[in-house]
Amino acid sequence: MTVDALLGTSEFVELAGKLGDACTQVMQFRLKPRSDVNYEDARQHVRVARYRAAELTIRIDLPHARETALITAVDPHELGAATARLMS
Repeated sequence: MTVDALLGTSEFVELAGKLGDACTQVMQFRLKPRSDVNYEDARQHVRVARYRAAELTIRIDLPHARETALITAVDPHELGAATARLMS
């Protein structure tokens, strides 16, 4: 099942506990992402350009519960900050 949802932080926090063992992909943007843009383009340079245009701060892919998460950021400072938050 795939669901695309545009949620504010408080709505996401409320929903996160209900996801259980579902695989999850979360992308946080500073700008509202456009519905006509494919942020999953197979070409890395295109995907990164689209992330930057929408000001992606962090992307987290968690395939399934208890598996290793993949964390993506286009800015090393954003990645460092996200990693620090997760480790605390």
